[in-house]
This record gives sequence, C-alpha cells and structure tokens, in this order.
Amino acid sequence: MKVRPLFSFGVLVILPALVPPVRAAAPLGTAFTYQGQLKHAGIPLNGTADFQFSLWDAAAGGAQIGAMVPANAVNVASGLFTVNLDFGAAAFSGNARWLQLAVRDPAGLTFTTLSPRQPLTAAPYALYALGGAGGVGYWAATGADIHNTNSGKVGIGTDTPTGLLSVESTTGVHGVWSVVPNIAIYGHRTGTTGTWPAVHAECDSASASTSAIRGYLNSTNAGTDSAAVRGENRGTDGDGAGVYGLHNGSGIGVHGESTSGTGVYGVGHSAGVKGKATDAGGWGGVFLGSGSYGDGQGLLVPGDSLLGFVRISGGTDTEPGAGGFLVLGSTGSTNISMDNNEIQARYNGSASTLYLNNGGGNVIIAPGATTKVSVLEITGADLAEKFPMSERVEPGMVVAIDPKNPGKLCMARGAYNRRVAGVASGAGDFPVGVILGNLPGSEDAVPVAMSGRVRVYGDATQRGIEVGDLLTTSERAGYAMAVSEFDRAHGAVIGKAMTSLARGETGLVLVLVNLH
Repeated sequence: MKVRPLFSFGVLVILPALVPPVRAAAPLGTAFTYQGQLKHAGIPLNGTADFQFSLWDAAAGGAQIGAMVPANAVNVASGLFTVNLDFGAAAFSGNARWLQLAVRDPAGLTFTTLSPRQPLTAAPYALYALGGAGGVGYWAATGADIHNTNSGKVGIGTDTPTGLLSVESTTGVHGVWSVVPNIAIYGHRTGTTGTWPAVHAECDSASASTSAIRGYLNSTNAGTDSAAVRGENRGTDGDGAGVYGLHNGSGIGVHGESTSGTGVYGVGHSAGVKGKATDAGGWGGVFLGSGSYGDGQGLLVPGDSLLGFVRISGGTDTEPGAGGFLVLGSTGSTNISMDNNEIQARYNGSASTLYLNNGGGNVIIAPGATTKVSVLEITGADLAEKFPMSERVEPGMVVAIDPKNPGKLCMARGAYNRRVAGVASGAGDFPVGVILGNLPGSEDAVPVAMSGRVRVYGDATQRGIEVGDLLTTSERAGYAMAVSEFDRAHGAVIGKAMTSLARGETGLVLVLVNLH
C-alpha cells in the first residue's frame, strides 16, 4: 500500500466545505485536518482502515516528536480519507515537521509503515504569524524561538499596550527556564532617556502572597552569572532601573529565588533594583539568603565601576519605640535601628543594651574621634597602655623600664626594683580592659596594666603572700613577691594582693595594681 497525500497542512487547516462557521470568541485549538488517498495494489480502497500517525523532525531518521496518534476504523471512499490530528501545541516550535503514516485494513494483523514521510507545511494564517505578510504585529521564527519583528506594540489581554509587550491577566507574565543561559524573562531596553526600565511590572492584588515580578531559578549548577530576575539599565539619564517592581497591595514588588547564582541581579546608573511598596505594612524589597553558594548572602553589593555601596535615605529619627532608616530584626522583639547619625538597640519598643563586638576582638576608636556615653561597660578589669618590649614578655609578668633601651620595657629583675612599670595584662581569666597607646607601630605591642585588677606571677618561695600584702618585684625575673622590707619598697610597690599564695609556691595571684 502507499499513500499519495492530496494536501499537507501546518498547525491549522481551514476547509470551507467541511468546517462550519466559527464564532469570534471560540478558540482555534491545536488540532488540524489531514486528507489523503489510500490505494491497495494500485486500486483506490473502499471500506475502513486503521491508521497510526507520528510526528518527526526529519524526512528520514531523526527523532519522534510527542506520542503516536491512532485513528481506527476510518472510512475510506474511493481511496479518500479525512482525519483530525492533535499533537498538542508543544509539538510545533517553528521548526519543520514530517508526518509518518502506518496503516492496516480491518482483516490485517500488523501495521505497514508508508514511505516517504509527508512534510507539514504552513497554513495561510501561520504564514502571516511567522512574518510573511509583513503586517503590523507579525512574528518571525529563528530556530526554536519566535520574536516580534515589527516596531509596533504587542498587547496580551489588552488592546491598548503601553510597551513593546504588555500583558494584563490574573497571572501576568510567567516564565520558566531550567537550562543555560537560565533566563526566564529577558528585557532589553536600548533607550538612554526616560523612566521606563527594561522590565516593568505592577500588581494590584491585595494578597500578600502575590508578586509583581517573581523569578525562581532551579538550576543547581547555573553559575554566578545566572539570575532568577536580571535587569541591566546602562542609560545615563532619567529615573531608570535595571529591575522595577511596584506592588500596590500588600505583596512583594520584586521576588527572586535561586538555588544557584543570584536571586535578583540589577545594574543601572540610576538604580540597579528598585522596589516600591505603597501599603503601610509592605516592603520595597526583601532579600533572603539561605543557599550554600556564596554563604547564602541575602544582599551582596560587590564593588566595581557601577556598584560598591548601599545608600538608605528617607527614614525618620530613631527612637526606642519607632523610627529609623534601617531596622535589623523584629520591632516586636530585639532589633537595632539606625538613622543618619544614630545606632540604637531596642527591645519591643524599649531601649536595650547595645553590644559592640561582643565576644570578639577589641573595639578601636579612631584617633581624633570624640565619643560621649552615659554608661560605658567594659568587660576587662584594668587600664592598660601598649609599650614596646626589648624582650619577650608573657601576660602576668612584672615589667620595668629598660635602662639600656630608652622608651622600651623589659622583665623586671631584682627585688624592690624602683624602675617597675606594671604588669603585662591579660593573664588567666581577666581579659584586657581599656587599652591606651594604640599608636602607629605599636599595634602588636604588649598592653601593660597600670591600674585595675590583673593576674600576676607570684613568688612565695621565701615568704607566703596573704590577701592585702603589698607586692613588689622579686629576684625571680618577671615575678612579684610580698613586701617585707618597707623602707626599700618606696617607689617599687606594684599594688595589693587580692588572693593568697602559700609559702614555697609560685603561681598567679590577683593584684589590684596601684604603682607607688
């Protein structure tokens, strides 16, 4: 058997003699009509036959597109038959397609595949949609992509489009893309003036779960250049933005979520990403970071020729109960509020304690700066100053002025040494408190306690140390001992012992430093 098609059609075939008039509001659908002539042993067939239709991307070989479509007990009169075929909209992306037929008569047991495959060509309306007519709003195909080739505007859900592409519907514009280059919605604006961004969306829904722009990138190996929502505005004039989302309800202006890469990426001379919330309880932008890539930053501002700083303006004065330009944390719990010249810790409308580098390193105030506080709480217990040393000194050792190296200190040597300068701070469980003398070149110098409480190495081999004893230098270098010869102690006293040390022992003793 062989088939000689009378006609081959594209996505839709209109047969005036066979198809009744279609109402204006009725959708066309994705089915099309196919007619052919079937002969058996060179004679047109009369009766019925079973068919199998399949769609392919090549005249021979190639890959099958979609599933096979059966047509059983088809009437064949004088060899002519007509069938309606529906492979779905996804089967036709603008590339050429071929139809393959297999047939058997009712008495047969197997299907016979007919050759050659039949090409499906475009119907007149498909030609117009692909750009052949040259009218306003026609389209052209490039590979598997379809784009508008006319400078006119395209409206979906509206007959008065305001941009090159305008969509008005309950779902707006929804783009899904899961392979490289990972761009679901792409907007490219070439103008250098005006206020329109590359992508502009507005949402009027009152639901908090809606978004004007929402992108979700679900490729785990997309790379750092991929983004769920990406916009670039290179213009130098106007109020443009790379990505602009306006939500007039209580939802989100711009929402970007990415398992790899960037949630929202924006570059612009005026604004990279601009979010605006008109509801009093809304947010102009929300940045969440929970992924493994890049430590899951919520908001990353890299420094280059276009980016490098974050500016927040338009807030109000920070008060315990409200206000601020930037608020970190929940206002109903612990939070920090900042305005243009103030940082304040708050707890549910009341003032709270502000910790600077709590549990971390030192807090250093720049030279020349003026700092005023009503209460300054320091976790350390001494007042120390950094001094350069002429030899290695450990925390807790007694130090003295080095006569051989002016301006430097060394370990104190000899009993009742009147050059004693203090105790190297930071030994035991007493951290360094206030540190003075952090001058250039002295950043790594040893802090020496001149007042307050520190741990000091005590020498009780000759005489035990009791609470309240005056301490001075001992024969053991860097160690303190109890004063027993008071006439020699003038000018050599380190301070008073606050803990004891049994006779014959050495070890750390708590001392209240008071040089005299």
